[in-house]
Amino acid sequence: MKKDLIFYMSLNYPIEIVRIPFDEGGGFAASIPQLGRNVFVGDGETVDEAIKMLEFVKEEWFKTYLERGREIPLPEEADDKEYSGKFITRVSPALHRQLAKAARKSNQSLNQYLVQILSSASSVEEVKSHIDEQLNLLCDKINASYDAMSRWVYKFAFTNQPEINPDFQQYAKIFEKDQIVDWFGIGDYK
Repeated sequence: MKKDLIFYMSLNYPIEIVRIPFDEGGGFAASIPQLGRNVFVGDGETVDEAIKMLEFVKEEWFKTYLERGREIPLPEEADDKEYSGKFITRVSPALHRQLAKAARKSNQSLNQYLVQILSSASSVEEVKSHIDEQLNLLCDKINASYDAMSRWVYKFAFTNQPEINPDFQQYAKIFEKDQIVDWFGIGDYK
């Protein structure tokens, strides 16, 4: 199946619904935590209105992602399996010895020591993943702001209305064909 806007809009992303406090305007907020709780969010007076707004926001962000070639994650699958908390793994005798020594040094059983290591690694990976996600969202916001600002400057600089500040016409030199030279310090507009 072609992974286009229709494909991504048909996917079933888990939605989180929260009630907005009355002192913050009231109503409801619907978001998709997997894609960015603060970016993929819609609000409304009712849950249905919030979900409709979220669908609109989701479609706009998906269009932007597809235009920029940014990967859109597929929904995480529900995990209905039950886990015992036990698993067996084989390691080399040298690694086994090294881990056992480290566990004794920290006054822990080998099992406790390995659980601590795995928990720490998992937490670090979660933090790294969250930071990466937030940086990507920030970059998207910066790019969207840059795009909007560029369109506004282009439109403003090229209108021939007499009431426009003539000093602003100097910025028309910045524009060459469909490209804006990097005077914003962010990169070329494409």
